[in-house]
Amino acid sequence: MNRFARWLVLCLLLWTCGAQAATYAYRNDVFSYDTPSASAGVVAWHTSGAAPGCTTYPSGDDDFADIVFASATTPANDFTFTFAGAVQSGVRVYSNGMLAFGNDTSGFWRTYTNTTLPITAQAAAFTGCTRGVPSNLIIPYWNDIVAGTANSTSGASVRYELLGAAPNRRFVISWVNVKLYAQTERYNFQVILYESPAGGLNSNFKFQYTNGSSDGSDATVGVQVSTTDSTLYSFNQIFIDPVAGSAILWYPANQLAGKGAEYRFDEGAWNGTAGEIKDSSGNGQDAVRVGAAASSANGKICRGGSFTSNNSATTIDAVATPITPANVGSIDFWFNSNAKWNTTDAMLIDATASAARPFFLMKSSAGALKFSVTDSAGTVMTVTSANQSFNASTWHHVGVSWNLRAGTNQTLLQIFLDGVLVKTLRTTSTGAIAALTTIDLGDNATSGVTPSGGTIRGANGLFDEVNIYGTEINASQATADMNDTRPSCAAFDHFHISHGGALVNCGNAVANITIEAHDTNHAAYTLSGATINLSTSTNHGTWSTVTGGSINPVVNLGNGAGTYTFSGESSVILGLQNNFSESTNINVTAGVFTERSGTASTCVAQDYTYGSVCDANISFDSAGFRFVDSSGNNIANQRAGIASGTYYLQAVKSSCTTPGPCTGVCSAVFPPGTSVNVDLAFECNNPGSCQPGQAVTFAPGAGAGTASTIAANGNGALGISSGSYTTRALTFNSVAPNPTPAVPFFLNYPDVGQITLAARSTGSGTTLFSKSAPFVVAPHRFGFSSITSGPIKAGTTFSATLSAINGAPIPGVSPNFGKETVPENVTLTHVKCLPTGAGTSSGNFTGTVGPFNNGAMLLSNLNWSEVGNIDLVANLASGSYLGSGLTATGNTGASGTTCSGVGGAGTVGRFIPDHFDTVVTLPGCGTFTYSGQPFAVAITAKNGLATPTTTVNYDGTALTSPNFARAVTLSDSSGAAGNLTNAAVAAAAFSAGVATLPTPAAAPYTHQPPIFTFTSAQTPPAGITIRATETFNNGTTGDGVTSLRVAPAVSVEGNTPIRSGRIRVANAHGSELLELPLSLTVQYWNAGGFVANTADTCTVILPANFGFVFPGGAANKLNPACKTAVSAVTGSAPSFTAKLARPGSGNGGWADLTLNLGATTTGVQCTAIGAAGPGAASASLPWLQYNWKGAGAADPAARVTFGVYKSGPVIYMREMY
Repeated sequence: MNRFARWLVLCLLLWTCGAQAATYAYRNDVFSYDTPSASAGVVAWHTSGAAPGCTTYPSGDDDFADIVFASATTPANDFTFTFAGAVQSGVRVYSNGMLAFGNDTSGFWRTYTNTTLPITAQAAAFTGCTRGVPSNLIIPYWNDIVAGTANSTSGASVRYELLGAAPNRRFVISWVNVKLYAQTERYNFQVILYESPAGGLNSNFKFQYTNGSSDGSDATVGVQVSTTDSTLYSFNQIFIDPVAGSAILWYPANQLAGKGAEYRFDEGAWNGTAGEIKDSSGNGQDAVRVGAAASSANGKICRGGSFTSNNSATTIDAVATPITPANVGSIDFWFNSNAKWNTTDAMLIDATASAARPFFLMKSSAGALKFSVTDSAGTVMTVTSANQSFNASTWHHVGVSWNLRAGTNQTLLQIFLDGVLVKTLRTTSTGAIAALTTIDLGDNATSGVTPSGGTIRGANGLFDEVNIYGTEINASQATADMNDTRPSCAAFDHFHISHGGALVNCGNAVANITIEAHDTNHAAYTLSGATINLSTSTNHGTWSTVTGGSINPVVNLGNGAGTYTFSGESSVILGLQNNFSESTNINVTAGVFTERSGTASTCVAQDYTYGSVCDANISFDSAGFRFVDSSGNNIANQRAGIASGTYYLQAVKSSCTTPGPCTGVCSAVFPPGTSVNVDLAFECNNPGSCQPGQAVTFAPGAGAGTASTIAANGNGALGISSGSYTTRALTFNSVAPNPTPAVPFFLNYPDVGQITLAARSTGSGTTLFSKSAPFVVAPHRFGFSSITSGPIKAGTTFSATLSAINGAPIPGVSPNFGKETVPENVTLTHVKCLPTGAGTSSGNFTGTVGPFNNGAMLLSNLNWSEVGNIDLVANLASGSYLGSGLTATGNTGASGTTCSGVGGAGTVGRFIPDHFDTVVTLPGCGTFTYSGQPFAVAITAKNGLATPTTTVNYDGTALTSPNFARAVTLSDSSGAAGNLTNAAVAAAAFSAGVATLPTPAAAPYTHQPPIFTFTSAQTPPAGITIRATETFNNGTTGDGVTSLRVAPAVSVEGNTPIRSGRIRVANAHGSELLELPLSLTVQYWNAGGFVANTADTCTVILPANFGFVFPGGAANKLNPACKTAVSAVTGSAPSFTAKLARPGSGNGGWADLTLNLGATTTGVQCTAIGAAGPGAASASLPWLQYNWKGAGAADPAARVTFGVYKSGPVIYMREMY
């Protein structure tokens, strides 16, 4: 298996080939070779010049040469080429078939063994020369090429020349008559670098391969910007037709292809009416439902189309489009199969008219995608992907492309799956596609016709977002289509045009025209691949690309016409230059969509073009005022309350004196030093009304006038003879860098919104009137005030006031925030500041941000679920205030930075638990607890949410800092007669919001379990309820956190029944010849006396718990000890029997037994007859001791006696009654 095959298999297995970010994409293009002319320059290889040569080989072998564009031709030219976002003034040519841009220190020209992309290895080391991993490479044909005189080569070179006319020039670099090292065959190829487009966009470039012996089988072709940004076209793969020639066009990957049709399937229902399924590309290719295909609410994005699994050759359940496949095209879409992929066949796309000449895409029963295309000679070309076993009801993005071109290996079929190019077929065809019918989606296209190699089964699933192209797409385009999203399900409806209303058209001035796609609700709508046609009502004007205004370049067609293809954008800014002094109207069309289509037929504020007019004209004037910066640019977007940079008010006129087109220069209306009364004003465009007390300050520069506020007006109120103005005497002086006398000024507006400045004057004898281009003034920041003081209970609401704040020295509220046509709003988040440490939680923060009123709003339902302190953060929800590119943020941090308080604290809080929950996790004895017996309790700090959760930040361990847990005291809230001990719980007992008593064995802090003891042992059963109340370590009242909630019924407080218990042991006597049973009874006090405790499931008695004391004297034959023993204890609570072993004949006597329950034991163990054992062991049941002798609680005891007292011998006895 060769290297390419191994790489391809790996890609298909891992699906990582298309995962890299890629700046460039490609498509096969028309071959049109630029054969170098006699005047073309010839590169001078580095080894022929100054040392070191940095290569072992002579001129033109593993060598490089540098070309500087400006000196590449005579006279010097200004050609530039933009690559990877940087304008390039020259290029380094590698003899081995590469171009390198920028500061190339890689030494990679020495590397002649080609690899796949990305290149990650450094160049070979060479004494005295740099080495590294190359970047910014264009790779038309990487191989071991000799392009000079090395290796006894003659006639080989690399030539370059500049062709065409600005701004559409091309710089052509051609490898001429080159060969591979140690071979003799010659071949030719070239790279065409297209001139940098306007607007700072990346340039296109093109690879072309012509006659010779090359076929691509041993070369790498592609682009590498960096190791993480590369695009491979071919690696050791045949793709060149050396007779017919081959061409590959490279272009920025984000410049998406124009669509032939786009079906989003968002119609509410389909009933078979012609044109019911809308094409949103603007090309009018509306489709129709056929058979049982149906609209579905379960689309991938909004609605989708549902298709059956019919198995009839004559039944068609499809969406029929009006599009017939051409020689080149692509289709991609979302597909959700009703069955697992590797079950049955399913026809996805079909345009077959004759069975023997198929055009279809199907899913096979093995789970593979199979794509068949037929050329005009009847040759069927099929490419099949790997098998898949995707589950039913899962969405996958599927795509195919085809490009039939005459020539050997010039036809290309591709399959895309989930944004990855998974299979490619390069083959040979006539270059023309077979006669086909129109494309059907979801089933066969022709009744009774089963395509050769295809299926009659329907798609059996859902389709969505179907895109049809008239060009060959690539993985970048497929990925873009797959990632396409929409903020709403409203349909594309119309365009919105906005501009500055007027422009003085001297000096080749360009007006910025914003074109936005809108849905039916007038909201922004993203278009991908939709091409718009631009025109002016007067047929005058030149369209251009504006820096930062769009992704694709605009195509200027002359006479006011142009086209633009949207590329994943909802809005673009294009330039319009008009050398006629006139008023003209701009028109935008994309099929049936225009600036007046759909809901735009009625003028609403969201569709205002200028002022309060929809579809307003733009006036190109011969004289007027201009509000510009030192470079002639319009006033930039500003911040509220912040003084702008210096701008200039110019009074200019065109040098043209005759009607008609004119490219005259701008000249001054007023001579230098002229003082003129100028009427100044501004109008609020959006919001459409200015707020009282919020005026623009217009501050002229030194010697040019006096600073003052100027008159405010509502949207559209200002005109040459309308509106309110403020008159000021302004002096027009010669001010560098302005070419004409001007009034330097800065402005300051304390409010927000889109505004326009206006100037009016009759000082020249003719009334001059102009408005500035509208500009946006965004909030300086957001500010919080009136925040609820701490402590605040976690999970309960608190409040704050949020305001849009300007940047004035004494900051104020900007009252127009929230009054915009589409009101701006904020998103509210939080930052947990303290505590820090492993296991702390950021908690859940909620809060509704409602409408602003005069720039402020009360946030009354804020809620944080945790303990600690936080800062609040407000961000502009849109991320771009009124589309200005300016956003705003604000937080509650002490110094404007979150968590900047003492020790990193936030300013909101302290937050404390809302309450505790207490739970008796383990009663002392099953379902109850004996008086004096320990029991287990868990105390959990909870928030006040509707369903309370644990506040894990309530922690007293070393894992958090600082500790927010507090000491807690337990009590019995039931009032039972007795005492609760071990009730003081230290803060250190809390870990992640929970204190468990007794603490676990491994815990760093030890706390004994609580114990409740009745005051009197003769107390009937009573239940106790455990209440937890927070205290500080010094015992004073804490924050008042308790387990008793405001609504007592919802309190969670653990409880356990308490019983006063004891064990009673009875005396016993019997024969020394027999085993003696000793009865033990577990009892509790109930209704005036002790009774057997049948509920006891915990008491355990062992033989070792009995202690023997043997009285002395010769009469007691049991002494010395252990002539008897407790051999076993049988039974279970409440009744036990201790079995004492028989001491045997002649061993009568007695012993005192103590059942040791407490910590102090009495007697020795006798668990077997023999010598005395060790001291008795305690049963550790002190709660079953009792005041047997009136001297306090003691262990139970009994006497056991062996032997029976007898009279003398009796011969005869009779009892008479």
